[in-house]
Amino acid sequence: MNETSQFLLEEAKAALRRGDRMQARRLAQKLVAQNPDDVEGWLLLGGLSSPEASLAYLTRAEQIAPGDRRVQNALRWAHQQVGEETQKVDLGRTREVRPAIPSKSLEIPGPVVTETRQHLHQIGSLKQGCV
Repeated sequence: MNETSQFLLEEAKAALRRGDRMQARRLAQKLVAQNPDDVEGWLLLGGLSSPEASLAYLTRAEQIAPGDRRVQNALRWAHQQVGEETQKVDLGRTREVRPAIPSKSLEIPGPVVTETRQHLHQIGSLKQGCV
């Protein structure tokens, strides 16, 4: 790691300690732009990004350092974050699901059923008389 990369890494960590996540992210982005094989920069970006972006950044870190335990732990964390993110449901934005046909229109009125039974009974009587 060259001096500029080391400086950017230290500044990003300092920004993070101050709670300035945006500045830490900008510095980490500069770091990996100047030194694309810097695992520390990719780890920082992974921790400062959305769950989906974290996976992409940490996958890059894994390509650089496949055996690094920090990278493996960070990837497990990111996969967990993505899983939790996809399970969340914004109930305020969901709508009640209603049938396309109102249930009342599916009911058959009583007189129709009675008339149909009587009609079927008459048909049955006629058939018996024809035999």
